Order: sequence, then C-alpha cells, then structure tokens
Amino acid sequence: MLIVISYIVGDIEIITKNIFEENYGIYKIANKLHFKTRTFVISNMIPIKKGSIINDTTIISEIKSRLLSTGLFYSVDILKEIKGDTINFKIITKDVWTLGIYLNIEGSGSEGKIDFGIQDLNLLGTGIWSRIFLTNSSEYKGFEGGLSSSSLLKQISFDYYSKITNLEKNFYFQSSRRTFRGIKGFS
Repeated sequence: MLIVISYIVGDIEIITKNIFEENYGIYKIANKLHFKTRTFVISNMIPIKKGSIINDTTIISEIKSRLLSTGLFYSVDILKEIKGDTINFKIITKDVWTLGIYLNIEGSGSEGKIDFGIQDLNLLGTGIWSRIFLTNSSEYKGFEGGLSSSSLLKQISFDYYSKITNLEKNFYFQSSRRTFRGIKGFS
C-alpha cells in the first residue's frame, strides 16, 4: 500500500548573501560593488508558491539544481520545516561575481581587430545578461559598438548595434525570444 503525504507550502523565505564572507579590504569593496540577486528573480525561478500543494519533498533538489544551472550562484541551500501539513522553506543563496571586462586582439600584418567591452550575467541583480562592447577593425576602418541583453525571467533578448565608419553610419536593433541553458518551463 502506497501512502502519499501532501504538504501545503507555507512561507518561502529567500536570503541572499554577499559574495565574500570577509568584510575588510578588497573583499568589502567587492561586496559593495556587487548587486546581490534580487529576491523576485529567485522567486520567479522556483516552481512553488505559497499555498501550493506538493506531494514529494524531492522538489528541493530540483529547485537547487535549477538555481545553480543559471550560473548566478556559488551555492544554494534550502532548508525545510514541516509543521503538521504545512511545509516552510528557507532558500539561502550566495552569488558569484558576474561582471567581467574583456579584451580581444586578433589578426596579423595590416589586418586586425580589437574588441573591448564589459559584460554582466546579472545586471544590477535582476537576472539580465548584458554586454557593452566596442570593436575597431581594419576591415571597415571604423568602430562598431553594441549592447546585448537577455532576461532569465522573460527569456527575451534585446540587441542594439551601431557601426560608424568613414563612409556610413548604421544603427541596428534586434529583439527575440530565447531559451536558456538548463532552464525549462516551470510547472
């Protein structure tokens, strides 16, 4: 005989921690510069809400796996507390540093290309991937720059590019829906 126990989801508390636990010197500066992932981003990525009914507590490992697959978190801990038929969750996340500066130099002789830019996988803690870059290439003797952005929550991409050369000035805009690595539709 199989007995299925159902729980009603009670409180879901989300706690986001700084990147570094130390709070002195360079660690303090890095923690001040970093925007922790907002709680609404995390709550929109988990498949349970207050008042939901769950039949199996193995959903905890699924939630942890989904959050870690985004690449935004160094660690995810989920604590559960069962009181009668109610289950309360405490989700504790620790972010990773997501802001990066890149420089790419390629080519040889008179042919060459230089890319310089910054990108953030979690712009201002909102789960939005963004990139701002500048390219100088001998191919068209000018500069090309752009802004690309994608949201984990809405799975929408926004791209803006401009090319400035001696002969032309072009501006491009593109928007599209995308799916993200490791994130599937939530039930």
